[in-house]
Amino acid sequence: MFAERFAQRIYLVILGVLNASCRTTGIPVSDSSSTSSSALPSGIFPLVGLDPNLPATDLTPIVNSVANAQVVGLGEENHTSGGFHQAKVRVIEQLIAQQDFRALAFESNWLQAIPANDFALSGRGTAVSAASGLFLVFQSKEVVDLFAWIRQFNLVHHDDQVRIFGFDVQGLSYDANNIKTFLAVAAPSASSTLLNGIATCTNTNASQSFGPATSTDLNSCLSGISAIQGYFQANQPTLVAASSQQNFELASISLASLRAGTQSVFYYNNGNTLQGASARDTGMAAVFPMLRHTLAGDAKTLIWAHTGHVMKRNEQAQQPFVTKNMGSYLEDTYGVGYRAIATTAYNVQLAPWWTGEGTLSTPVPGSVEALLNVYNQPTLFMSADSALLNARTFYAVSHFNAIPADQFDGIIFMQTSPPMTPIPGIVYPPAPSTATCPAGALGSDTYSYASWTCNGKDVLSAAQSLQMPCIGFALNTNNSTGTFKLQFQDGCLMSIAIGSSLSASGTAKFTMGAINCSSGCNQNECAPAAASSQPEVDTYTYSMSANKLTLTDTIIASNLGDGGYYDKAGCQAGDVESIVAVKP
Repeated sequence: MFAERFAQRIYLVILGVLNASCRTTGIPVSDSSSTSSSALPSGIFPLVGLDPNLPATDLTPIVNSVANAQVVGLGEENHTSGGFHQAKVRVIEQLIAQQDFRALAFESNWLQAIPANDFALSGRGTAVSAASGLFLVFQSKEVVDLFAWIRQFNLVHHDDQVRIFGFDVQGLSYDANNIKTFLAVAAPSASSTLLNGIATCTNTNASQSFGPATSTDLNSCLSGISAIQGYFQANQPTLVAASSQQNFELASISLASLRAGTQSVFYYNNGNTLQGASARDTGMAAVFPMLRHTLAGDAKTLIWAHTGHVMKRNEQAQQPFVTKNMGSYLEDTYGVGYRAIATTAYNVQLAPWWTGEGTLSTPVPGSVEALLNVYNQPTLFMSADSALLNARTFYAVSHFNAIPADQFDGIIFMQTSPPMTPIPGIVYPPAPSTATCPAGALGSDTYSYASWTCNGKDVLSAAQSLQMPCIGFALNTNNSTGTFKLQFQDGCLMSIAIGSSLSASGTAKFTMGAINCSSGCNQNECAPAAASSQPEVDTYTYSMSANKLTLTDTIIASNLGDGGYYDKAGCQAGDVESIVAVKP
């Protein structure tokens, strides 16, 4: 299931799966001998590099591609790849300095991005603390350097400063708390009744899901949001007088964000990826213009997000997510004032902790990446009207099969995009373990443990220095019940009963029940409550393929306080728990 900080990662794990349809397996290798680097078709331009200190004359084609735009979406094929970060930083600095863009919006909750804006405007905190409020996939040295540059720019242009804000609707508790804070000031007498109506929006008690646990809870949440919105509409002058116009607008934005976020989480938690992705992108597209107006005064704005969010006419692309995405809605809102630029690479490398994918597979022949790679240029920009591509023809590009000129106004390509540069002092999740277990050790569905984290904190290694090489399923023939097994390195075997809703493959859920531990298990491995077979009743969302197993759920208060795994690792209620394993 989903947690506050990174609920969106299920969506991006799905995007990672899509990558397999556009790339073949194997290690990416550049074929530098096939074509002369000087033979570039029209509409393809070499870039001298990614260092923002380089002369900017080579960026002219990119600047031209976004001429007269009010909002520019800068996508990235995958999060945590440093070449994409570097390319964006160079383009962003140029568009701020020469094209009067004065706002930068990140794919993070707007409340979590406040420290970044505070640093940019007033120097409060540091560039590192500014970046650390964003989603972890954007916490790179490249982003820190960009924030430091923006701060220096603002010191010189103190009457024309750049603002930073977030727009993601993931962050249910942040928005709920903002609504609570506003009502306590602006409507204290009505606060309790109104807040009771949205209690199920961030429910962590009725089930293991974070957010609405059932359709009844979801409807109750949405009704409660509507009630507060009606109260705001009927009492706006009074509420503004008791607080401020900006605080009223931000509380209204939190209501819209909470509405979209709860729907997205609910659909994801119940296995409906399509509706979950649609609710999230629809919500982001709705709150972005409001945040841009309230926090940036409708300034020309650059968006830093995944390509899947900023590309245009997503619903026309040949790929599973056939509903409209954020970029499609923004094009509806701004028309030609919205432009989208993708970043992609032939050899994409990710941070070692991000989804455990490491270096991605080679793009398929005929893909945009493969076609550009033959020119043996480290970095290129392809405009939408490039002669390289046939008009009205679908090509594999990034994770999508698309007509590039429809989805993008330009594509920044690099032969290799290395992992993003980590920020010293930031604690990132551990890289996947190399521990292995014998094939079939726990039955036919045996996997080698890769990682077990709660919001990036290592549940096992950091807490007890234990290793858990084996994870297995032993399914009954109808695949509806069975046993989930954890095999520790010292031989301790924990067996957990699993209930209905289990399927043998794909994405589904199972409910953990009674826990039993073999003799010889220590207290760290098997807590007293578990040893007595007390049911856990944890519901996990899992994805099982031929080679990989991913389990996620959200930690609630009842999981804590017994001195077990979660307490020792410093997990908190609302943290996402993620277990990743691969076939031996």
